[in-house]
Amino acid sequence: MKALMSGRSAFAALFALFCCFALVSGCGGGKAENTAGQAEEKTGTAAETPAPEEPAPRNEAPAPDTADTPGEAAVSEKADTAEMTPQELRSAAEGGNANAQYQYGLYLMKNGKTNAEKNEGFEWAKKAADTGNADAQYALGMTLLTTGKTDAEKKRGFETLRKAAELNNTKAQTLLGACYLSGENVDKDEAEGIKWTRAAAEQGDSKAQFILANCYIDGTGVDQNAEEAVKWLRKSAEQDLADAQFLLGSCYEAGIGVEQNISGATLWYMKAANLGNRDAQQALDEMQGRPNPGTPAGSAPKPGLSAAGGDIEETRKAAEKGDAEAQFQLAICYMKGEGVPRDFDQGVSWIQKSAENGYAEAQYALGLFYSEGKGVEQDLEKCTEWFYNAAQQGHMDAQRSYAKICVFLYEETGDEDLKDEAAEWFQKAADQGDPESKTELEKLRSGNWN
Repeated sequence: MKALMSGRSAFAALFALFCCFALVSGCGGGKAENTAGQAEEKTGTAAETPAPEEPAPRNEAPAPDTADTPGEAAVSEKADTAEMTPQELRSAAEGGNANAQYQYGLYLMKNGKTNAEKNEGFEWAKKAADTGNADAQYALGMTLLTTGKTDAEKKRGFETLRKAAELNNTKAQTLLGACYLSGENVDKDEAEGIKWTRAAAEQGDSKAQFILANCYIDGTGVDQNAEEAVKWLRKSAEQDLADAQFLLGSCYEAGIGVEQNISGATLWYMKAANLGNRDAQQALDEMQGRPNPGTPAGSAPKPGLSAAGGDIEETRKAAEKGDAEAQFQLAICYMKGEGVPRDFDQGVSWIQKSAENGYAEAQYALGLFYSEGKGVEQDLEKCTEWFYNAAQQGHMDAQRSYAKICVFLYEETGDEDLKDEAAEWFQKAADQGDPESKTELEKLRSGNWN
């Protein structure tokens, strides 16, 4: 439970950052120099304008039909503004292309060398926002909320952010949800906060998924539900959000919302640690000196002992003789630096040997490595193969992961056999008590998969 509480403390700190509009907005780029009210006089907002991360194009509102305008005609062969040069973007922006106005504004806000250039970028973003461009509305709303000096500016920022959220911009939905959950710039309303957070989470926003998971842990705006928390943590963790990976590892370690699985905890801690999460590294260090389940109280493992509590040399001998479980334990030792120098590549090598010898936990771990390109070259075909091998042996997480791949391939090909296969494996995992698989199975059968 200590590890989970540590994860909750980490969330509290992260959530505070969300409320300050730094992390959740995905800010990037530089800030304008603070020149005596120049920007405020020109644009009605502060001179310091952090440039937001470029939102995904799928959240963009349709641009007005400007095909006959001079600026658009000059670059008609490059319909995707992401491929345009700054000069081409400016030409298209002057011709009325809302997306080009936003992209050019974003370019100036990030790369402008003077305060005037950065504020010109803000003006272009405002033009795009006024046409109903959701990405621009998000950028404008976030900027006003972050740098606005008056209540009127912040109110305008919040209203603009809400417009973007209503146009299905997931970053805006995540930030709006954080505002309502925290009471920042609006009266606190947990129900409204959950509504917007869930909307973004269901569309795949990893930060929103992480927030929603913590709401289920704390009972904020929803009934406490550890299984639902784990479901959303897993979705976020699979997108490489380190804080979610750490907290998911904590759940596996403590057996909260999921069956206790120290190997699973170790794998998620390692993923988070590799992304720089200090809490995850500390958890790995603590696990190195902690008695394993079944070890007599007071008899903590000493240097030279394996992850399974035995002598590291005995584990190595068994591994070299082809013992699959020993090979997996030796891999964990190398990855954690337990009894041997930390060596991730050696760990992957022993994971591979263990998987080839039929150890389900290693097969699932190897599938994860291939899915993310960690220690091996990313390879969806090999990832699928190892998930399937582990799934056949009854590994619940592998069954769920393999089912998700079947759904992905079904959506790509329309092959109904793949849909049936996905349902079969979701059912197997659900029969073992996996709540996420049960939910995904219901969505698949109802046709509401997303």
